[in-house]
Amino acid sequence: MRYMIRIGAIVAITFGVLGCGPSSMMLPADQEWLVTEWSRGPAPKMTVVITSDTIHGQAPCNRFSGNFTAAHPNNVTIGPLAVTRMTCPDISIETAILNDLSRMIEWSLVKSQLHLRGPDGLTLTLAPR
Repeated sequence: MRYMIRIGAIVAITFGVLGCGPSSMMLPADQEWLVTEWSRGPAPKMTVVITSDTIHGQAPCNRFSGNFTAAHPNNVTIGPLAVTRMTCPDISIETAILNDLSRMIEWSLVKSQLHLRGPDGLTLTLAPR
């Protein structure tokens, strides 16, 4: 019986420390990401930097920044986002992707790509830059 309890404790500690899937990893601090896929259409040129508690970057025209919280195992809260107000030729795509970014609720790391998921199948995929 003691043997079974020890094995159970080892398994619980191992899975508690290592997790059981890609989303159990921590996000790399101060990593710059490039948006590579967007569920609404072609990904606009956009970079994102995530620190331990903030997010900032360059959207197609404007810079943005805001709060960022990634919780174990895979919950994320982004925003509110502050955005510069430069005059841009087509601001609608930028507005849409920034709104989508602030709606993300889940994250995972798969093969070095950051996957963000929101409600109703909304997704963003980012690759290290």
